[in-house]
Amino acid sequence: MGEFDSLSAELRPFVDEALARAAATGVAATELKFRTFQRLPDDFQASFAQALADGLTKRAGFVAAFYTSVAGLVMERVRVNLLGTETRVPSDHAALYDAAARELAAEELGSAAPGESWLIEKVIMLPVSGMTHFAAAMGFRVKFVYDPRTTDRVEDERVTSRSAEWMELWAKRVDSTLTGACLGFSYSTESHDSLGLQLADIIAGEARRLFRGTPALLNIGATNNLITETSHERHSVYWPAAGGMLWKTGHVITIPPATLRVLTTPKAGRLWPVFNPVLASGMLTYVTDFGTPTACDAL
Repeated sequence: MGEFDSLSAELRPFVDEALARAAATGVAATELKFRTFQRLPDDFQASFAQALADGLTKRAGFVAAFYTSVAGLVMERVRVNLLGTETRVPSDHAALYDAAARELAAEELGSAAPGESWLIEKVIMLPVSGMTHFAAAMGFRVKFVYDPRTTDRVEDERVTSRSAEWMELWAKRVDSTLTGACLGFSYSTESHDSLGLQLADIIAGEARRLFRGTPALLNIGATNNLITETSHERHSVYWPAAGGMLWKTGHVITIPPATLRVLTTPKAGRLWPVFNPVLASGMLTYVTDFGTPTACDAL
């Protein structure tokens, strides 16, 4: 029996109980997704989350999470639009925000990409890139299992093929250490046939609940300054790239004690801290509401 089959067998009683509890409240669920999970009693949610984290620990498994808000996505574009002409985002940037939002909407409207693929491609590139870098650094290869959103699979094919092409191009032109680390995507299995996708949905839901319930987390390190190759920040972080170059990836900031307690103390309605011991690299990855990609040390 493989590691995942073993984990699945270990968690099956929890999954069956969860579906039975949901049915008793009038929710006829055929799979365990977060929308069902979050309605279950708090003590059961806590027991399930702990069993999942313990099962991953025993098998040297890990989880990863990524989050961005609409505001973060738009502010990221505001920052990009100012590069080369400004060094800071002005304090009154409402007009710039509205212009960036219209720009993104126009790009999506003018795109020939099927469904929501234009937006999904933009959103998932940071987590896909992050996990590929993590795999390369740890000496293993990663294949992404994508939960299909459409019956004709046209949107799914576009998202997965473009993402795989982007990673291949990055490895070829920027960082050769990533060569072969990403094995592409699979989108042939739907979540109701895959316990793995259901567990991933619960992890994603807990991450979303953490960020939405902790607004301060999305403002840590917020600054009007644009981070560029020539700007100066305290505790800048660099990594070596092709040709002997050093790429600046950001800077280190301190998490306020109150926010750190939220990250490390589980309670009803906020179970993410249960998964911190099995969090890949010990980092939560997200885009702040001010448009800055952030890796937060959650341990």
